[in-house]
Amino acid sequence: MPSEADLEHAVREGIISEDQRNRILAISRQDAGGHAHYASPDEPFRLFRGFRDFFLAIGLLIFAFGIGGSAIEILKLDWPRLIAGDTPIIGAVTFGVVAAIGWLFGELVTRKLRMPLSSIVVVMAFCGAVALSAAFLAGALFKGMEQDKLIPAVGAISALAGVAAAIGYYLRFRLPFVLLPLAGSAVTAVYMAVAIVAPDYAVSHLPLLIGVLGVGVFAAAMSYDLSDPNRLTRHSECAFWLHLLAAPLVVHSIIAPFREELYSGRSEAAAYVLAIIAVLAVIALIIDRRALLVSGLVYLGAAIATALQTLSGTGLGFVPYTFFVLGAVLVGLGVGWAPARRMILKLIPDGELLRRLPPAYYES
Repeated sequence: MPSEADLEHAVREGIISEDQRNRILAISRQDAGGHAHYASPDEPFRLFRGFRDFFLAIGLLIFAFGIGGSAIEILKLDWPRLIAGDTPIIGAVTFGVVAAIGWLFGELVTRKLRMPLSSIVVVMAFCGAVALSAAFLAGALFKGMEQDKLIPAVGAISALAGVAAAIGYYLRFRLPFVLLPLAGSAVTAVYMAVAIVAPDYAVSHLPLLIGVLGVGVFAAAMSYDLSDPNRLTRHSECAFWLHLLAAPLVVHSIIAPFREELYSGRSEAAAYVLAIIAVLAVIALIIDRRALLVSGLVYLGAAIATALQTLSGTGLGFVPYTFFVLGAVLVGLGVGWAPARRMILKLIPDGELLRRLPPAYYES
């Protein structure tokens, strides 16, 4: 049976498709018996493939800053000038060319070389260039609009252009990471639309709006996760990047009402935050995604510090103990994640939901 490295090489050479690779791996793991169909307790995603990918990504990042910076320098661009819409065609065409260069690099590093890290740099540069190009045109389109509505209007058009660019890139290259800028642009576009219609509401209810949008991204991530519980296909990696965006949006919005009191050292707020983090930890264990916990680390650390300060009195002596407790919690979860998941999953009734969740992992 070919190894996973052999199958990856075959995909790069065009001998088999990525879908065929995933199906071969699924058959191999199922034939291994037992729980081997769920190969690892880790969340599968590929950040880079070898040092060549890392080296090329650095070069592309420097090149992207260089070409973008050169365009900004040539146009003498700043934010007021962009919003004023004085040079819409020149700006739109300039960054349209930058986007075209990004697409060509996508054909090389994403479609041909299949380098994940370099592809991340390329897609961010491509989507950013498209968004900037649209911002120039929007600045001219909405020229004369009131300032409090002009900025969100330009932002909404720019974000929608980013959504369109990300969709086009995904349809062409099927890169899972693209869903992160796609969802981020969609969240920005929706919030900017609310800011246009009801600016005061958008400002005063920012945590609520961010939370609702975060839940929407979380639901999209779960739709990918539930369609691939064994995490053998591209859907799992798509879900990973969406969870990476959804988690901070959800966590920050939930804890927002207690943030000020927490940072001022109120023990009641610390208790509420610890309870929220505990609930999020259970959810993270159930869905087998750690992003929710990572997004809450700052708040967890602040809550632990407040609790220790309440117990030990004022002073700096509690700081190292905070790091000790927080580190112990993280190490404990890191080592005991699989046993903790098994315990949690035993509490869920047998049914469709349990069958669509990642199965409990057992050490071989």
